[in-house]
Amino acid sequence: MPDAPTPLPHEQFLNRLKRPRVVAVALVVAAIVGGVASFTDSARMLVDLVRPAKAADPREELARIGLPFQADAFVAAAGRGDDRAVKLYLDAGMKVDTPSKADGEATALVAATRGRHAEVVKRLLAAHADLSARDAFRMSPLAQAASYGDLDLMRWMLATNPDPALVRNAWGNAAEAGRLEALKLLAPRLVGEQPVLATRTLFDVAALDDAPTHAEEGRAQVAAYLLSLGADPRAVDDKRWTPLHHAAFHGADDVAKQLLDRGAELDARDLDGASPLWLAAGIGVMDTVRLLLDRGANARLAAKDGTTVLGRARYNKDEQMIALLKERGAR
Repeated sequence: MPDAPTPLPHEQFLNRLKRPRVVAVALVVAAIVGGVASFTDSARMLVDLVRPAKAADPREELARIGLPFQADAFVAAAGRGDDRAVKLYLDAGMKVDTPSKADGEATALVAATRGRHAEVVKRLLAAHADLSARDAFRMSPLAQAASYGDLDLMRWMLATNPDPALVRNAWGNAAEAGRLEALKLLAPRLVGEQPVLATRTLFDVAALDDAPTHAEEGRAQVAAYLLSLGADPRAVDDKRWTPLHHAAFHGADDVAKQLLDRGAELDARDLDGASPLWLAAGIGVMDTVRLLLDRGANARLAAKDGTTVLGRARYNKDEQMIALLKERGAR
């Protein structure tokens, strides 16, 4: 028989791969290589999950949304309640109390409080915004919140333990706006000052004009609360006007009733000898005159210059007032 032909080199290699031991080794090697590759991919994915993503630069982010890194833009963002923009400004290094020239030197906290944007106010307070900043009307943020009667804003601001002077200032604004609950919230911060402060505030409340903006809870309720804190209804100012003089002059009958119920002197005389009735008759507030007369005011009292209550009405040619006073014994 002729000799078998010698296998070619590639045929020799294939014949070796067909041997069982070689096949087993090849499978093991393939498994190891595949496992290593799979482990490498998994490890890479795990690292990508754990490793924090690179934070975007806040100034670049501001530019991306069309906001310049300027004080005016920062305060404007706070004023419109854009909490995300305010955070970006703060993260980018904007000083929290930077004032805006375009907004009358208002700070972001002033602007946010004015707009009653709670989340922005909280963020700015957390960044230690200055509570003594003032708006165009010289009102602090706490005074603004008290004037609005916004108890949540007030609580967050009071939690920062503001200067007592700011609390006293806010007290006056709350009283003028008729914000009874705001006064009650501020009162514990003024322990020891309450009677004196309540008396001083009582003059302001009695002098308020009867306008809706001053009476959400009402001047009468505020006056009653001040009197309950120890306000003196017989106190006098530098003209020797009592709170009742102020109430009579401004036609604040609701306050006058509270004062009279708490012991106000009905016929108190000021430096010129004028009584509350004399003032009320002179400005023609019929309801107030009738109230004072019903409570027993003396219709015959005259000022130091000799002018009588009836003379005041005659000077004004107020026939209705003249008739009422004559009916009640005025001369």
